[in-house]
Amino acid sequence: MSDAGARILASWLGYSWGGLRDNDISDQHKDWSFDGIGFSSMQGGKPALRRIVQAILSAEKENQIPNDTQWQPIETSPRDGTDIIVCDAREYRPISLIVYYDDEDFYPYAWGTLDGPSYHIDKFTHWMPAPAPPAAPDAEATPDA
Repeated sequence: MSDAGARILASWLGYSWGGLRDNDISDQHKDWSFDGIGFSSMQGGKPALRRIVQAILSAEKENQIPNDTQWQPIETSPRDGTDIIVCDAREYRPISLIVYYDDEDFYPYAWGTLDGPSYHIDKFTHWMPAPAPPAAPDAEATPDA
């Protein structure tokens, strides 16, 4: 791992990278100490900053949205009946719908919905995968009626 993030953090906190210890003393001291009055000091040196930056990067990676759940051009959408979310970005206030592609019965109105309406094949500009439905509630967790 590069020290670039740790160096930036050290500078932001007001520490000189060259003045920080290189050895890891986390088994002897906490990375940070607070005096109870509002002052803190870093005890852990460069290894502590590296751990902090790694924790931040790991958290960021866990919360990152995968590319396949972002809006994509409609031309790349599945055409196999899979439920997807679509929208028309040309609209003043675009709405999103869950649709599926079915060109067998009503072409060119190939975008179908479960509640009936169908939409023209050129109606939408973007799509993304529909999320999985929530899990069914646990039968034991529901109160008796």
